[in-house]
Amino acid sequence: MKAPDVALLMLRDIRKYGIPAKHVLFDSLFTHPKFVMGIYDIGYHSIGRLKNSKTLYSHDGYTYTLKELYGMHKIRAGK
Repeated sequence: MKAPDVALLMLRDIRKYGIPAKHVLFDSLFTHPKFVMGIYDIGYHSIGRLKNSKTLYSHDGYTYTLKELYGMHKIRAGK
């Protein structure tokens, strides 16, 4: 099995045995839409570093690349 599939199985076991958790933290190696949605389907929220790839992200009804999203939400002095 691939690592993301094993991680989802482990998360299902954690949920089944009642180990308290609300969020799952992971690195960019696991940050794929399928994996993130799998975490959400199990019942957890996810926190992960995103890869700079060709994946498009939806925000306020529009789609953006990661670079465009970071540019829109960049912290600027005085704002």
